[in-house]
Order: sequence, then C-alpha cells, then structure tokens
Amino acid sequence: DGICSYVLCLREKDNVERRMVFAGHEYETASHCVFAAAGTYIFIPCTGYKKWQLIPYVVLMVSIGQALILWPFLRIENGFALFWKQVTSATSIYPQVSLKAMNFWNLVVCGDTEQIPDKKIFISGLSYRMTGLLLFFASSFAALWPLLKMVWNKLAGKAITMLAKEKIWLVCALIAILFYFFNTQMHERYCHPAWIFLTAYAFYSGRFLPYILFSAAYLLNMERVMRFLWLPNYDRFFFFSPQFVAVLYLFCIIYLFFRLYSKKAMRPIYIQPTPVGQAV
Repeated sequence: DGICSYVLCLREKDNVERRMVFAGHEYETASHCVFAAAGTYIFIPCTGYKKWQLIPYVVLMVSIGQALILWPFLRIENGFALFWKQVTSATSIYPQVSLKAMNFWNLVVCGDTEQIPDKKIFISGLSYRMTGLLLFFASSFAALWPLLKMVWNKLAGKAITMLAKEKIWLVCALIAILFYFFNTQMHERYCHPAWIFLTAYAFYSGRFLPYILFSAAYLLNMERVMRFLWLPNYDRFFFFSPQFVAVLYLFCIIYLFFRLYSKKAMRPIYIQPTPVGQAV
C-alpha cells in the first residue's frame, strides 16, 4: 500500500509537470502493486498534455512497458489465463459489505457488515454493491468536476484556469477516500493512498484539519483490527466504535469538498484561449 501510494503521488506530479510517459509508466506500476487502489485514479484526467496528438505515443510507450512487465509471467503454461483470471475475479474473493473497514455502511446498516453479502438487495431493487458503486461514481464526479471542466475548456480551445497544486491534491485525496467510504468489500487499509496527498496538502497549505481527521480515523480503524496496544476490551471505548470512525471519515470528506470548491483555496493561472489541437 505504501509503495502504491508513493508511485501514485509521483504519477500526479509528473502529470502536472507534463511528463506524460513517466506518468503512464508510474500508473501501470501502481496498478500492479494494488490494482483496486490504483484503479480509482484512472478517473483523474490527464491535465498535462501539451499536445493531444501525443496521446497515441504515450499509449504505445505504456503498452510496451506493460508487455515487458507481463512477459515473464506469460511465458509459463496458461500464463495469460491465470493473469486474466486474477484480474477478473479479484473483486469477488470476499463478497461482503465490509471487511473490517469502518465506512458509510456502518452508519446505515444495523448488524455486522462482515456477515452481509454485498449482492443482497439494499434499497429500491439495488444491491449493496451497486448502491456503493453509484454513490462512489456520483461523489467522484463532484470531486473531479473542477478538473473535468478545465479539460473540457482546454479541448474546446477556450480560456482556462489551471488549478493550483492544492486543488490537485484535494481531488486525489478525495478519490481514494470516497472509493473506500462508499464501496463494499473494503479492507481497513484501502484508503491508504489518500494519506500522502493529505500530507502534501497540509504542509503546503498550512491547513492540517483534514490531515488530523484522516490520521485519527485511519489509526483507530487499524488499531481496532490489528490490536497493537492489546487493550483488554476495545468495545469499552466509544472512539473505537465503527460508527465513530465512520463519522470522522465523513467529516474529513465534507471538509475536503469545502476546501475544493472554496475560492480561497485557489491560486489560478489564467491562460488565453487557443485553437483546438494546439498547445496550451
């Protein structure tokens, strides 16, 4: 998880600095570390392209890197079949609502979320899994909207306002936390990629509240599961309850959205409109 988070952070750094081949290779490296965590960041648009005509070249270079990574495994008998089985079945190994993650489902579901199949109907004919995906996609769209709007204006040749670094870090942190907070089958550590982006945001902007909220929630969740302190009875302490930890994550999400859409958090750079297809 730590390696995946670090490589994803490098990917976003190179994305902003317009080193797209490096960003592509870093993304594929992260996806091989933790596929579920890295998969969420595929929704973050590439904002650093100088020329969109370079996209096929970037795709080609990334494909070559992917082929080199997989080549030793594909040489063995049934190598591709085993690889594809891992890719397609990895999300169905533990089909429960939660796997010790303290998130949205602890706030809306009564009972042990580890014992509820996520294919069971939750509301209006929708299963727990489908409901979680819809909530994740809707909230992620809200988190990605500033970036999507900028990319759309860039493609249309309109004047754009480049987002400040703080905004990029907020979006990256939100995507990881929203993925963990709403989806089913989540382990306690699946929001780990958000930590490095919140750290960068806190020390760069001087706003430590989301960093503190997330760190407290992550620590309490991990300690309740791993029990490093060997406390005699964790149920005695209210701050180890799944509902309390889920509320901490929720407050962190709300604050991050507030900072994302707050004009005070922006350091805009105005760029004149250019014809479609030319460098911006």
